[in-house]
Amino acid sequence: MASMSEELLMVLANEQIIYQKLATYAQEKKGYLVKSKVDKIMELTEKEQILITELKKAERKREEVLNDLKVALGDNELTLGKLVKRLPENDRKRFVDLKSAILDEVEKLKKANKQNELLINEGLNMTEYTLNAIQGYSMINENSYSKGASAYQNADKCQARFFEYRS
Repeated sequence: MASMSEELLMVLANEQIIYQKLATYAQEKKGYLVKSKVDKIMELTEKEQILITELKKAERKREEVLNDLKVALGDNELTLGKLVKRLPENDRKRFVDLKSAILDEVEKLKKANKQNELLINEGLNMTEYTLNAIQGYSMINENSYSKGASAYQNADKCQARFFEYRS
């Protein structure tokens, strides 16, 4: 059991490192979003995808080791929490510390991703505002003084000429 719990600790430590890298990339991405560096954002996204694949492999490995421990201990209801309670104090502390480190990294990742989401949404809102302003400008140009009052009555029927429109 000791070697399996060591293997489980190594898997969890690997997961913690992956989450740490993902959180770091998310922070970097925030800077690139602010500076509109699309090429750098794409590079980081590719790196994140590789890490997510590694994380999935680590999760599968963790499940395999836990299943092996279930068989070795004859406990089909064994969870990581139950396993930790069975371990000596020294090993228990290592698991608890590692769990805490993983949760900290996951929280950092969530926070950075939430900030990035807000930045992306703000960028989209600004783009929408700009497009609406361009369309509004085109509509104003459609309504020149030479058309008289009838142009204002038909203002809602005007279409922006900035983009080709097909219905």
